[in-house]
Amino acid sequence: MHFFVSLDFAFIILAMKRYLFPVIIFISMTLPAFSQAGFRPGFIVKNNGDTLNGLVYYSVEGRFENTCRFKRFEIARDFTYTPHALKGFGFEGGRCFETKKTGNRKRFFECLLKGEISVYVKPGKVNGKIYLDSPATGFFRLSEGKNQPGEAGSFNSFKEILEYLLRQSGTSVSLASVKYDAGQIVSAIGEGCRSMQVPPHVYCRTPRVRYLSDYSLTASSRLYKFGLNSGYQFLNIKIPGDQYSDYFSEAQYNSTYRPVTGLFINRRLSRKSGLFSVELGLNYLSDTYYGYAEYTDGAVIDRNDIYIDISSIQVPLFLKISFGKRKSHPYLKAGGYKSFLIRDSYRRLSEHQFNNEIYTEEFSDFDLEGDVGMMGGAGIEFDLGSARSLGFDALYMWGGHLMLSDRSLVEKTTLEAGGFGIMMHINF
Repeated sequence: MHFFVSLDFAFIILAMKRYLFPVIIFISMTLPAFSQAGFRPGFIVKNNGDTLNGLVYYSVEGRFENTCRFKRFEIARDFTYTPHALKGFGFEGGRCFETKKTGNRKRFFECLLKGEISVYVKPGKVNGKIYLDSPATGFFRLSEGKNQPGEAGSFNSFKEILEYLLRQSGTSVSLASVKYDAGQIVSAIGEGCRSMQVPPHVYCRTPRVRYLSDYSLTASSRLYKFGLNSGYQFLNIKIPGDQYSDYFSEAQYNSTYRPVTGLFINRRLSRKSGLFSVELGLNYLSDTYYGYAEYTDGAVIDRNDIYIDISSIQVPLFLKISFGKRKSHPYLKAGGYKSFLIRDSYRRLSEHQFNNEIYTEEFSDFDLEGDVGMMGGAGIEFDLGSARSLGFDALYMWGGHLMLSDRSLVEKTTLEAGGFGIMMHINF
């Protein structure tokens, strides 16, 4: 009998700040075997003793303690049962759960060993608290130190009460090397009771479902993936000018990098193959563009500081082509995007110098519209488990904001932005 124990660190979303990488940390110390959430062949035992065979939902450990989802066959409606409605449930050739009462509350406990002496733990907590059930004591929590279960008496250690229960069952086994561990206690009791007319049943420990690798909100559908993406876009900008707006064409603009974070949904175009899919994103971004222009207009020296601030929702749409059938999948993606501005501001500080005379002006005469552009590039996706994957991609992008002026001389121009983005994504 194998006990599978894993440790999952919940991922942390760093606050999106200008000079901090908005990265998602995904750490999952996983085992070679994986287990996917979903309905599996199993059974339920009703309070009247009737056993119904069908499909039981295999989920994360915390769900097993309070609920059981069951349906008779694949296309049937499923029902959710609480510990008050069932004696227990289980999976064919796998795990078993029984309703037990602790204090005033009923819960499903996982049965590791069923016999004259039965061993239970909270679902999946094989390294935690251990519970025993026997005719001599009833159901009780086994403490590592002193135990006083019902009217059976008082015992100074868990080994003392185990020896007592084994004697009550007409058998004995050496407990000298046994530690307070569910696996070792099950092995010791199983060895001692093996010669009984009805030997105890040891339940198989199938791998647990882990949130970061095996549990997905869209795992039941092979067509859709829905998740979170985050990264950076690195851009160079320019604004073409004309005879009335030399400050645009003469300006030197800063290169910019901006954090991007949002959601995506991916849909396969075929149920049988993941080669082609369509992906739609919804990303939030905020950025500041700055340009400085200094040039001579006749005898006048012009100096201009240009400030443009935007916040927007960027909506990219891609056609994605994935390759590879192993745990890593290279892919290509290409498409376009449209941004919808949440906020924008334009400000230009202009300084004119003629000989020793200097005067300044401030203008806020342009309004921006959301940019439209194209994206394309390559990436790679890694399977973290049976239901979750983590991907990284690098994309070339180019687009432009239309800038409209309320001045009669200059009607419109375009803020052009081109560069590349580095993104990562994980599905929910």
